[in-house]
Amino acid sequence: MSLRPFLALLLLAATALPADAQLGGLAKKLKEKAAQAAAEKAGLDKATGDNAAKPPTYDDVIVELTSPRVDALLRGLEAQQRVLTADGGIPAILKQREAIEAQLPSLSERANAVSGGYENARNRWSECNSDTRRALEKVHEDEARKMVANMVANPAAAGDRAQRAAGWQQAIAKAIADNDTLGIKKATAEYYKIWGVDLTKDDAAVKAKCGDAPAKPSAMVELDRVSARRDSLDVQARAIENRAVLEGSKASGLTEQQFAMARERAQMAVTGTRTRFSKGELAAIDARKAELLGYLKP
Repeated sequence: MSLRPFLALLLLAATALPADAQLGGLAKKLKEKAAQAAAEKAGLDKATGDNAAKPPTYDDVIVELTSPRVDALLRGLEAQQRVLTADGGIPAILKQREAIEAQLPSLSERANAVSGGYENARNRWSECNSDTRRALEKVHEDEARKMVANMVANPAAAGDRAQRAAGWQQAIAKAIADNDTLGIKKATAEYYKIWGVDLTKDDAAVKAKCGDAPAKPSAMVELDRVSARRDSLDVQARAIENRAVLEGSKASGLTEQQFAMARERAQMAVTGTRTRFSKGELAAIDARKAELLGYLKP
């Protein structure tokens, strides 16, 4: 009877911790990405000669920017802008993120100064912890073999132990399903105790041999905290931008893809890239150019 697979699972569950996106210029990057997609879709990428003067092929994503559609686009852009700026919106997030980015160089420098010593100490402790637990597993395997021999000699007692063990197996399965680390550890200890294996003293034995796991230096903890805050702001910004596109799409009456593509094509037209537009589209866009520029500044 080998305890190693389950003990390894237990150790993993007991020590598992929950698992860096740059938002500086996030809006710019998203705009550039969307513009590139629009250019590729509309045939703007490296367009030359006669091909550059041809209007695009309209489909279920690229819709013709007629006067009514430009009006609809403006309604969508207004709705989108309301979402992007509500309660400070993206500008407020970018301001907070810029402040965090200003802190990161000095925080990283302080954390790097102590990280080497910490990692070395952590590795030494981890090796000691692993070696000690492997030795304890061998002891427990011997204990389990003795219990199996006793069960063979006493079938009635074996049946009773099996019934009690089945209950703790269910408790282990439930704790795993609930992601209850402490529950897994407790139920596992009780399960093996039925078979003559006492796991309750293992942690104390490891501590006596290896000491406590090295604590992460405060400089590294602070860097982790500030980095996590930056990542949280990234998530908030993406959520706002996604909601803004959805609201803009609804207000315009266009699908999300159509709205995003119409927005990018209109921006191309009002900021100087006027190839691959029909004369009618350019006339409709130019008629509302001042209003469009209020939302589509380069």
